[in-house]
Amino acid sequence: MLTNKEASTRQENMIANYLGWHIVPGSGSRHGYPGDIFNDEWLGECKTHINETKNVKFYWEHWHKISNEALSRFKTPILFCDNGSQRSSSTLCLLKPIFNDLVKINDISGLSFNKSSLSVILDDTLKKLSAPDTMITFKRNNIEYGITTLSNFKSFIGRY
Repeated sequence: MLTNKEASTRQENMIANYLGWHIVPGSGSRHGYPGDIFNDEWLGECKTHINETKNVKFYWEHWHKISNEALSRFKTPILFCDNGSQRSSSTLCLLKPIFNDLVKINDISGLSFNKSSLSVILDDTLKKLSAPDTMITFKRNNIEYGITTLSNFKSFIGRY
């Protein structure tokens, strides 16, 4: 079984390589080096688990952290979470839906909200997002958010 650090490192490397991004040196352990991965426009935080589950969980505190860090670097925030597999096919992205030419899906069945987190049933969500250029959108505290797959996100940014 992987340690937390090994799982995190594996996930960060996988996503950075998949997107052609860079890894923040000493991410998570050095003050003044925000986020885990980045490119010229985006700053990403990566979260995984050591045990594989059927859900992907986004914690709002992680979203607020990467949002503040991205703002301080004049970048756009994104939170990458997986189900503990550290695989691209099981990685979902939480972001603000800033892309104009995507298909917004308003069906939030399979998403469970509470004060501290958003839990997503992975298989249900992957089916909804199987078409290219799709994103599930929802509002929380009057702010619009989107969830999409890593492959859809890569396609979005490849056009901009």
